[in-house]
Amino acid sequence: MLVLCIGLLAAAGWQMVRFMSVDRGVVSMPATLIVPATRTTETEAPTDTAIPPVPSKTVVPPTSLPPQPHALEIPIPVGERQFLLHRVTEGENFEVLEKNYDTLTDVILAINDSISSPLWVDSVIVILPGVKTLDPQLPVFQPHQVTGELSIEQLALELNVDLDLLKYYNNCPDVCLLSAGDWLIVPRPRE
Repeated sequence: MLVLCIGLLAAAGWQMVRFMSVDRGVVSMPATLIVPATRTTETEAPTDTAIPPVPSKTVVPPTSLPPQPHALEIPIPVGERQFLLHRVTEGENFEVLEKNYDTLTDVILAINDSISSPLWVDSVIVILPGVKTLDPQLPVFQPHQVTGELSIEQLALELNVDLDLLKYYNNCPDVCLLSAGDWLIVPRPRE
């Protein structure tokens, strides 16, 4: 009877921990606990009762979370908008971009600091998916690929741009370290 009670309690505890782990996105690793059963008489052989695994929690410290990805074709959430750095492919023109990103040529031309018409294959441009009316308060943007390891503060000095705007338009937290190959949107004042 004692073994049955222990088994039921362990199973209930395991389900509760499992539910909490799944609900909170915690990684768990199974472990099996073997508890010997109690003997009631001298003639009975001891038996082992397997109790369901009890997951252990693996917590990821905040400092080891993956950094904000700074890559082409990954939307950058900025307020209620999303910005996108896009590399022009063979056969793409403004009409194709309008259709694929639900935007207008005028918006694409207005937000990119230097853009050619027709578009050049392999050029990188900034797109505002879903935006068909230009907000005149927006700056113009230049795509920029990082060439070495540095902080966003160092990049702002190097490019002579406003640090707060650079952080804002790239959805960077207070500590934003950049790696070679990262792509950023560089805001420039509208003239």
